[in-house]
Amino acid sequence: MFRAYVYKLFRSPLLYVSILGIACLCSTEFLNSFGYGSVVYHIEIFLGLAKYRKAVAVFGALPFTANFADEWTNGVVKECIIRRNIKKYAAANLLFCWFSTMLTVLLGMWLFMCFDSLSAPWNIVDNNPYAFIFEGLKYNGHEHLYLLLITSVFSADCAAWAVTGMLLSAFFPNKYVAICTPFVASYVIERITTALRSPWLDLYNLATSYIPASFFNGSDLLGFLYCVGIFAAIAAVCGIIFYFVVKRKVQNGLT
Repeated sequence: MFRAYVYKLFRSPLLYVSILGIACLCSTEFLNSFGYGSVVYHIEIFLGLAKYRKAVAVFGALPFTANFADEWTNGVVKECIIRRNIKKYAAANLLFCWFSTMLTVLLGMWLFMCFDSLSAPWNIVDNNPYAFIFEGLKYNGHEHLYLLLITSVFSADCAAWAVTGMLLSAFFPNKYVAICTPFVASYVIERITTALRSPWLDLYNLATSYIPASFFNGSDLLGFLYCVGIFAAIAAVCGIIFYFVVKRKVQNGLT
Protein backbone atom coordinates (compact mmCIF):
# COMPACT_ATOMS: atom_id res chain seq x y z
CA MET A 1 0.00 0.00 0.00
CA PHE A 2 2.79 2.40 0.87
CA ARG A 3 4.57 1.68 -2.40
CA ALA A 4 1.33 2.18 -4.32
CA TYR A 5 0.72 5.53 -2.63
CA VAL A 6 4.28 6.70 -3.36
CA TYR A 7 3.76 5.81 -7.01
CA LYS A 8 0.36 7.51 -7.03
CA LEU A 9 1.66 10.67 -5.36
CA PHE A 10 4.64 11.29 -7.62
CA ARG A 11 2.71 10.45 -10.79
CA SER A 12 -0.08 12.85 -9.90
CA PRO A 13 -0.04 16.13 -11.88
CA LEU A 14 -1.65 17.76 -8.83
CA LEU A 15 1.62 17.49 -6.91
CA TYR A 16 3.50 19.57 -9.45
CA VAL A 17 0.63 21.98 -10.08
CA SER A 18 0.39 22.57 -6.32
CA ILE A 19 4.12 23.20 -5.96
CA LEU A 20 3.98 25.75 -8.76
CA GLY A 21 0.80 27.28 -7.32
CA ILE A 22 2.43 27.82 -3.91
CA ALA A 23 5.46 29.41 -5.57
CA CYS A 24 3.10 31.76 -7.43
CA LEU A 25 1.31 32.67 -4.19
CA CYS A 26 4.63 33.57 -2.59
CA SER A 27 5.50 35.59 -5.67
CA THR A 28 2.57 37.93 -5.04
CA GLU A 29 4.49 39.35 -2.08
CA PHE A 30 7.68 39.49 -4.13
CA LEU A 31 5.89 41.58 -6.77
CA ASN A 32 4.60 43.96 -4.11
CA SER A 33 8.14 44.57 -2.84
CA PHE A 34 10.10 44.14 -6.08
CA GLY A 35 13.58 45.59 -5.77
CA TYR A 36 13.33 45.95 -2.02
CA GLY A 37 14.50 43.72 0.81
CA SER A 38 15.80 40.17 0.69
CA VAL A 39 14.53 36.61 0.33
CA VAL A 40 14.33 36.36 4.11
CA TYR A 41 12.32 39.57 4.25
CA HIS A 42 9.89 38.44 1.54
CA ILE A 43 9.21 35.10 3.23
CA GLU A 44 8.75 36.73 6.63
CA ILE A 45 6.26 39.19 5.19
CA PHE A 46 4.43 36.41 3.37
CA LEU A 47 4.11 34.27 6.48
CA GLY A 48 3.16 37.13 8.76
CA LEU A 49 1.07 39.47 6.66
CA ALA A 50 0.27 38.17 3.19
CA LYS A 51 -3.43 37.78 2.45
CA TYR A 52 -2.81 34.64 0.39
CA ARG A 53 -1.10 32.68 3.16
CA LYS A 54 -4.19 30.61 3.95
CA ALA A 55 -4.50 29.52 0.33
CA VAL A 56 -1.20 27.65 0.69
CA ALA A 57 -2.99 25.07 2.87
CA VAL A 58 -5.43 24.41 0.02
CA PHE A 59 -2.66 23.88 -2.53
CA GLY A 60 -0.85 21.67 -0.02
CA ALA A 61 -3.98 19.55 0.35
CA LEU A 62 -4.50 18.97 -3.36
CA PRO A 63 -2.11 16.04 -4.01
CA PHE A 64 -3.42 13.54 -1.44
CA THR A 65 -5.97 14.85 1.10
CA ALA A 66 -8.94 13.77 -1.02
CA ASN A 67 -7.53 10.25 -1.44
CA PHE A 68 -9.96 8.62 0.99
CA ALA A 69 -12.96 10.39 -0.52
CA ASP A 70 -11.94 9.22 -4.00
CA GLU A 71 -11.30 5.64 -2.88
CA TRP A 72 -14.55 5.46 -0.93
CA THR A 73 -16.57 6.86 -3.82
CA ASN A 74 -14.95 4.40 -6.23
CA GLY A 75 -15.43 1.44 -3.87
CA VAL A 76 -11.71 0.86 -3.39
CA VAL A 77 -11.58 1.18 0.40
CA LYS A 78 -12.97 -2.26 1.22
CA GLU A 79 -10.59 -3.89 -1.25
CA CYS A 80 -7.61 -2.13 0.36
CA ILE A 81 -8.74 -3.16 3.84
CA ILE A 82 -9.23 -6.79 2.81
CA ARG A 83 -5.63 -6.92 1.57
CA ARG A 84 -4.31 -5.14 4.68
CA ASN A 85 -6.47 -4.03 7.60
CA ILE A 86 -8.27 -0.92 8.74
CA LYS A 87 -5.46 0.21 11.04
CA LYS A 88 -2.79 -0.01 8.34
CA TYR A 89 -5.07 1.63 5.82
CA ALA A 90 -5.80 4.57 8.14
CA ALA A 91 -2.11 4.90 9.09
CA ALA A 92 -1.05 4.94 5.44
CA ASN A 93 -3.54 7.67 4.61
CA LEU A 94 -2.53 9.74 7.64
CA LEU A 95 1.21 9.50 6.90
CA PHE A 96 0.88 10.22 3.21
CA CYS A 97 -1.51 13.11 3.79
CA TRP A 98 0.98 14.63 6.24
CA PHE A 99 4.06 13.86 4.15
CA SER A 100 2.63 15.00 0.81
CA THR A 101 1.41 18.30 2.24
CA MET A 102 4.72 19.09 3.94
CA LEU A 103 6.64 18.17 0.79
CA THR A 104 4.38 20.24 -1.45
CA VAL A 105 4.51 23.35 0.72
CA LEU A 106 8.27 23.12 1.29
CA LEU A 107 9.10 22.62 -2.38
CA GLY A 108 6.72 25.37 -3.45
CA MET A 109 8.19 27.91 -1.05
CA TRP A 110 11.78 26.96 -1.89
CA LEU A 111 11.02 27.15 -5.60
CA PHE A 112 9.92 30.73 -5.02
CA MET A 113 12.97 31.50 -2.87
CA CYS A 114 15.38 30.21 -5.51
CA PHE A 115 13.63 32.36 -8.11
CA ASP A 116 13.60 35.35 -5.74
CA SER A 117 17.32 34.98 -5.06
CA LEU A 118 18.07 35.74 -8.72
CA SER A 119 17.23 39.39 -8.12
CA ALA A 120 17.46 39.80 -4.34
CA PRO A 121 20.08 38.86 -1.74
CA TRP A 122 19.24 35.94 0.54
CA ASN A 123 19.55 38.17 3.58
CA ILE A 124 20.40 41.71 4.60
CA VAL A 125 21.94 41.69 8.06
CA ASP A 126 20.96 44.60 10.30
CA ASN A 127 21.65 45.43 13.91
CA ASN A 128 18.18 44.75 15.27
CA PRO A 129 18.19 42.54 18.35
CA TYR A 130 16.49 39.22 17.72
CA ALA A 131 13.51 38.29 19.85
CA PHE A 132 11.91 35.25 18.22
CA ILE A 133 13.05 31.67 17.81
CA PHE A 134 15.43 30.97 14.94
CA GLU A 135 16.19 34.67 14.38
CA GLY A 136 19.69 34.32 15.79
CA LEU A 137 20.51 32.17 12.76
CA LYS A 138 19.74 34.85 10.19
CA TYR A 139 21.83 37.41 12.10
CA ASN A 140 24.81 35.05 12.25
CA GLY A 141 25.14 34.08 8.62
CA HIS A 142 22.88 31.01 8.68
CA GLU A 143 19.94 32.43 6.74
CA HIS A 144 19.40 29.23 4.74
CA LEU A 145 18.97 27.19 7.91
CA TYR A 146 16.71 29.92 9.28
CA LEU A 147 14.52 29.73 6.16
CA LEU A 148 14.48 25.94 6.29
CA LEU A 149 13.24 25.98 9.90
CA ILE A 150 10.49 28.58 9.49
CA THR A 151 9.22 27.02 6.26
CA SER A 152 9.29 23.55 7.84
CA VAL A 153 7.21 24.76 10.78
CA PHE A 154 4.74 26.42 8.41
CA SER A 155 4.62 23.24 6.31
CA ALA A 156 3.81 21.21 9.43
CA ASP A 157 1.00 23.68 10.14
CA CYS A 158 -0.44 23.17 6.64
CA ALA A 159 -0.03 19.39 7.00
CA ALA A 160 -2.08 19.39 10.21
CA TRP A 161 -4.94 21.21 8.48
CA ALA A 162 -4.72 18.83 5.51
CA VAL A 163 -5.29 15.94 7.91
CA THR A 164 -8.40 17.71 9.25
CA GLY A 165 -9.64 17.74 5.66
CA MET A 166 -9.02 14.02 5.37
CA LEU A 167 -10.87 13.49 8.65
CA LEU A 168 -13.92 15.47 7.55
CA SER A 169 -13.97 13.55 4.26
CA ALA A 170 -14.43 10.37 6.33
CA PHE A 171 -17.76 11.81 7.49
CA PHE A 172 -18.61 13.34 4.10
CA PRO A 173 -16.72 11.46 1.36
CA ASN A 174 -16.39 14.34 -1.06
CA LYS A 175 -13.10 15.56 -2.48
CA TYR A 176 -14.19 19.19 -2.38
CA VAL A 177 -14.91 18.90 1.33
CA ALA A 178 -11.45 17.42 1.85
CA ILE A 179 -9.66 20.16 -0.09
CA CYS A 180 -11.60 23.16 1.25
CA THR A 181 -11.57 22.11 4.91
CA PRO A 182 -7.91 23.08 5.54
CA PHE A 183 -8.66 26.69 4.60
CA VAL A 184 -11.69 26.94 6.90
CA ALA A 185 -10.25 24.88 9.77
CA SER A 186 -6.99 26.80 9.90
CA TYR A 187 -8.79 30.14 9.96
CA VAL A 188 -11.39 29.22 12.58
CA ILE A 189 -9.14 27.25 14.94
CA GLU A 190 -6.35 29.83 14.76
CA ARG A 191 -8.85 32.53 15.75
CA ILE A 192 -10.01 30.43 18.71
CA THR A 193 -6.48 29.78 19.98
CA THR A 194 -5.55 33.44 19.53
CA ALA A 195 -8.54 34.41 21.68
CA LEU A 196 -7.21 32.16 24.46
CA ARG A 197 -4.25 34.56 24.76
CA SER A 198 -1.82 31.77 25.58
CA PRO A 199 1.45 32.15 23.65
CA TRP A 200 2.06 28.42 24.05
CA LEU A 201 -1.16 27.54 22.21
CA ASP A 202 -1.55 30.42 19.75
CA LEU A 203 -1.45 28.47 16.50
CA TYR A 204 -0.99 31.57 14.37
CA ASN A 205 2.20 32.53 16.19
CA LEU A 206 3.40 28.93 16.23
CA ALA A 207 2.85 28.55 12.48
CA THR A 208 4.74 31.76 11.72
CA SER A 209 7.50 31.14 14.32
CA TYR A 210 6.58 34.30 16.24
CA ILE A 211 7.49 32.72 19.54
CA PRO A 212 9.86 34.53 21.92
CA ALA A 213 13.25 32.83 22.02
CA SER A 214 13.21 33.20 25.81
CA PHE A 215 10.46 30.56 25.98
CA PHE A 216 13.02 27.91 25.11
CA ASN A 217 16.08 29.48 26.74
CA GLY A 218 17.37 30.43 23.31
CA SER A 219 17.32 26.83 22.02
CA ASP A 220 16.23 26.73 18.38
CA LEU A 221 16.03 22.94 18.51
CA LEU A 222 13.54 22.96 21.40
CA GLY A 223 11.53 25.69 19.70
CA PHE A 224 11.40 23.74 16.45
CA LEU A 225 10.42 20.47 18.16
CA TYR A 226 7.71 22.22 20.17
CA CYS A 227 6.13 23.97 17.17
CA VAL A 228 6.22 20.92 14.91
CA GLY A 229 5.13 18.72 17.84
CA ILE A 230 1.97 20.76 18.38
CA PHE A 231 0.94 20.40 14.74
CA ALA A 232 1.91 16.72 14.71
CA ALA A 233 -0.29 16.22 17.79
CA ILE A 234 -3.25 17.85 16.02
CA ALA A 235 -2.71 15.56 13.04
CA ALA A 236 -2.37 12.50 15.29
CA VAL A 237 -5.65 13.22 17.07
CA CYS A 238 -7.40 13.71 13.73
CA GLY A 239 -5.79 10.51 12.45
CA ILE A 240 -7.07 8.49 15.42
CA ILE A 241 -10.58 9.82 14.92
CA PHE A 242 -10.26 9.09 11.19
CA TYR A 243 -9.39 5.46 11.99
CA PHE A 244 -12.47 4.95 14.16
CA VAL A 245 -14.78 6.65 11.65
CA VAL A 246 -13.48 4.53 8.78
CA LYS A 247 -13.71 1.39 10.92
CA ARG A 248 -17.35 2.11 11.78
CA LYS A 249 -18.24 2.89 8.15
CA VAL A 250 -16.66 -0.33 6.87
CA GLN A 251 -18.17 -2.51 9.60
CA ASN A 252 -21.62 -1.06 9.05
CA GLY A 253 -21.29 -1.43 5.29
CA LEU A 254 -22.24 2.21 4.66
CA THR A 255 -22.05 3.57 1.13
